[in-house]
Amino acid sequence: MLLKKIIIIVFVLTLGACSTFSIFFDKLPYLTVLRFDKMFDLSEAQEQLVQKKAEELQDWIRQEAAQVTIKRLAHAKQLWQEESFHQASQHFQDSLEASIKEFLVAASPGIVSFLLTLDEANATKYREYNVEKSKDWFEYASSQESKTKSRVKQLEKWFGKLNKEQIVRVAEIALLVADEQQIKISNNKHWINLAIKASLERNQSALKSWLNDPSIWWQEDYKALREINRQQTSALLAMMIETMTEKQQETVVKEIDGWIEELQDIATTTDSGRSS
Repeated sequence: MLLKKIIIIVFVLTLGACSTFSIFFDKLPYLTVLRFDKMFDLSEAQEQLVQKKAEELQDWIRQEAAQVTIKRLAHAKQLWQEESFHQASQHFQDSLEASIKEFLVAASPGIVSFLLTLDEANATKYREYNVEKSKDWFEYASSQESKTKSRVKQLEKWFGKLNKEQIVRVAEIALLVADEQQIKISNNKHWINLAIKASLERNQSALKSWLNDPSIWWQEDYKALREINRQQTSALLAMMIETMTEKQQETVVKEIDGWIEELQDIATTTDSGRSS
């Protein structure tokens, strides 16, 4: 979860909605420092390091990742408009996985540099932060109703409002796994302990191995849960493709167009446009 939270800072913080992406992207280094400070209580030197590494990652997104993502989205849109819906869905999922791997490659040096600066005070602060936030992070898994609402919300970001029949199908597909929330919380704690231990021991090799393959620090029950949720996601997308209305089909295209437009905007932004 430590790695996941770092990734979330860079992506979820800015990718919450395509209509606000470019606004937040311009402020990415500043917002990253703010969030890291809440998590770790940064020293001045750490703040400077996080700012520098966030700016470097911002430049990579602007100069490389944005263009690659635009091409992937354009291909998904083409497949969708050709009514090759399942192919478009699979292409989108494959592209997301590829983008995460590419992000890790680009972000790893900066993440390792930061983690190697952590001290006991930083570690204590983050453990406290995690205890405070973990139930909120995994609130979706607190009940079947919560998981259904979470999955409906995710689908509606792309398809627009779901009808009653579709919501019933979501509840039937996205079943809550026994102890799902606790499995998530336990795995989160496991990751944190290993990451902090490696950081405090200045074990650069262990941190690099983890970033190269995050699954090496996953617990077995979490691996099984993750696979179940992956299968549920595929089934949810297949259900939506089978039941979507013409309006929902068009909404997907509009959402893709919105992301392409936002990414084109940041891809053409020069360094002079960076917020201070």
